[in-house]
Amino acid sequence: MSAILERWKALAAYSRRDSMAAYLTIARQWSGFGCTLYEVDFYISSTGSFSQKLWLGVAASCVSLYRQGEAEALESLPIGQICSYGVSDSNTFRITAGDRDLLFETSKLTEIMQLMNAYFSATRRQLGKDDCISMETNPKLHPSLLELPSHPV
Repeated sequence: MSAILERWKALAAYSRRDSMAAYLTIARQWSGFGCTLYEVDFYISSTGSFSQKLWLGVAASCVSLYRQGEAEALESLPIGQICSYGVSDSNTFRITAGDRDLLFETSKLTEIMQLMNAYFSATRRQLGKDDCISMETNPKLHPSLLELPSHPV
């Protein structure tokens, strides 16, 4: 605490603008800078036998898991490695990456889905290929995304 207080006192000489610039310079060094954090219960097994409270960080380039209060990600999944994602039930979110299914319980399902949809849509536009990250069948024939049990990408 004393080290934080000393650094805080050192900022007293800075103008408001310089203080914000210094803060952003430090914040940008964090690997999760720019991601949106959601508090989730992460289920270790698909049977729900063990859960752990974590932060799910959703960013344009990856999805990461953080222990609350820790700066380093436990795991990061680049967007390109995510095979599918979706709602499993009323408050469970699933991400499939390779042969792994990651299950999260959260009250923010709609918000997470909207953000993931936006990032995957932007990735598809950026690549300029509709078939690179797409539904296996015609998406116009499917119900809305939140009604789907899983969303292939």
